[in-house]
Amino acid sequence: MNENAAADNLDQKKRKAKAIDIFNTHHPLLSQSLSDPVSVAIMLQREGVITGQVLARVESASPSVPNQREVLLAAIIVAIETKYSLLQTFASVLCMFTGNVKLGTVIERDYDQSFNDNKKVIKVVIPEDDMSTDTINTGTTALSPTLPNTPTVEIAIPQCMSDEFTSIQTSYGRMLYNVRKIMKNKPPPIDDIKEYLCCCRSSLEPKLSLCSNITEILRVVEKECSLINIKLLQSLIEEFKIKKAEKYITEYKAILKEFCHTVKITLCLNEKFEALGGSPSLQCETGTYVFDWEPDEHMLQDIKQIISKTSGKLVKIKYIKKGNSIIVTCSFPHFLTEALIIQLSENLDLLMKSGLMKLTVGYCTIWKKQKIQEIQEPLKEDLQEIEEQPHDTKRQKELKETALQLTNILSDKEKELNKIMKKIQELSSQKKTQEDQNEEECTLVELKEVKEATNELEEKLQRMKKEYHIKCRTYSTSTSYKIIKGMRMEIEQILTNKTGEETGEVKWTSDRVTLTKPSAGQCQEVISQITDNHQIINISHSSPDIVYLLMLLALGIRTIKRIGIRYAKITKDFILLLSHKITNNTSLKTLWISSNSINDDGVIALTRSLINNKTITSLYLGYNPDITSTSAQSLAELLFYNQILSYLYLNGINIDTDGVLVLMESLRTNNTLRRLYLDNKHKQTCYFLPYYKTIENRLVFY
Repeated sequence: MNENAAADNLDQKKRKAKAIDIFNTHHPLLSQSLSDPVSVAIMLQREGVITGQVLARVESASPSVPNQREVLLAAIIVAIETKYSLLQTFASVLCMFTGNVKLGTVIERDYDQSFNDNKKVIKVVIPEDDMSTDTINTGTTALSPTLPNTPTVEIAIPQCMSDEFTSIQTSYGRMLYNVRKIMKNKPPPIDDIKEYLCCCRSSLEPKLSLCSNITEILRVVEKECSLINIKLLQSLIEEFKIKKAEKYITEYKAILKEFCHTVKITLCLNEKFEALGGSPSLQCETGTYVFDWEPDEHMLQDIKQIISKTSGKLVKIKYIKKGNSIIVTCSFPHFLTEALIIQLSENLDLLMKSGLMKLTVGYCTIWKKQKIQEIQEPLKEDLQEIEEQPHDTKRQKELKETALQLTNILSDKEKELNKIMKKIQELSSQKKTQEDQNEEECTLVELKEVKEATNELEEKLQRMKKEYHIKCRTYSTSTSYKIIKGMRMEIEQILTNKTGEETGEVKWTSDRVTLTKPSAGQCQEVISQITDNHQIINISHSSPDIVYLLMLLALGIRTIKRIGIRYAKITKDFILLLSHKITNNTSLKTLWISSNSINDDGVIALTRSLINNKTITSLYLGYNPDITSTSAQSLAELLFYNQILSYLYLNGINIDTDGVLVLMESLRTNNTLRRLYLDNKHKQTCYFLPYYKTIENRLVFY
């Protein structure tokens, strides 16, 4: 045992040394070329590579980019010494930033060549008279003996535990080998293949630019595929009409179809669907679906079908595991986060009907099912409050009576469920006769029926509660009335996390309320006390989750005309979650975000949300030094498509001459923006534009 531990310890030391060697090889280029180190550091902190203290040191090194790089890279070395696989995470984060993609891709390539964790080799033996594989042996990297001069090929796949998975992986390996062989024999023009793949997936362009032959290109394509998704490879074969390869694609699809329809989820638990075991997805590129399913009651096809229907082609299944429920983990490209959230929101009802218990995208929980008691307790408070109201309308009384009846029925159903579950446990512990087995099967059917009835009652109760809340909004003061429906996020978790924190300052005037360092509870209290006269909400010096909570609540109030945010970080992820509400809000006139509250990523996400907004006429983004020319194109697109915005404030930001010129071009086609506010240093640049006279009266320089 001690010998094994010593061997493992030695192996870990070698791996760390190798990872550090790879990092040091690329360190000179990183120290000279790493762009936007602060944004990279923020993402690394979210992914757990560096600490918050390191992030603060990187930020404090501003505005010197070389100093920021030096602090960040020193912290990365320390992280790798602690856990060598963090080098891979670092490379993946770099690939998320346009200016760092090539750096990240090269590090990923070197890492993949050096580490082959959790993989084994399939050896494919090729008969002389046929390109297909009649024999496939699996084993470790040490190849078993074969006949002399017999062609072989090695295909790396993740370790698996079940024979069924070994079988499908073997079939996948056979298909890959034959397709590779055919394409290498007579490859289409390399540049044409690259151009086609970039049109299919623009995110592949940096990786494809490093490929010099068909083998390297196919490696990139294969990493985008999995055991149950070969669409990109199939598309490539079909586009270039490689008929011989189409045969193997068709054969594998037939095998895969049978596999998905006949293999139960039980046999897929903890297996990796990525055939080549590519880089692990970052948390921001990971989605999880939790279903209230029993693994042996569902086929793999059931998961494929529900994921496909609700997510389209945006996600790729990585693995399935079992906790108290079935947990399906998927990956998706980070730039599709907004599209995925919208797609899932539109299909949430279908997911709920399919037994969804929890849904997360990236760092955020989109939806979480409440337990019966979590619904009952606030309902009882609501009923008590209704009884205290002296002037109930007839409809309110009807709602009260119906809600009370539903509460009682739910309580009975819960008791019935417990009784049946106890009965099943007793039957399971007994030696079963045929009669006992029949009784247990009947009991399971009964349990299923009761669950379905309970779910229907829950849905009906929620609808009744929603209708009652609308009727009683002006009278209610309980917590359950305060949370405005719309965004399916786990606000309760924010409230739980903030329990016991110090409360901030709240100031009321005749037309506005200003919150400084507020708690989650204070945000809810403020929203509950807002009147029609209070049309402005300001918040400052607050954490991202509190800002998110306040914006979520405030965007649901039609009397709010202006939201102001100062010294409070607005993250890209929260803007994406609020995107639907921002786009469809019909009352907000002014959005004011200033004083180190937003960066380029946030601005890019925000402009996308505002393109189709019909009411916001003033957008203030002044005095945010983390806004640079990276955002210029997105701001220009906003001015091109949005014909409502009248005032845009961009003074006190770090946009350069190139960025200003992009904005000036957009003014030539935008006739609705009345004022664009810029720093005085840009006045001369604008003055020498040949069309300056046509836009002069719309520019204001500070």
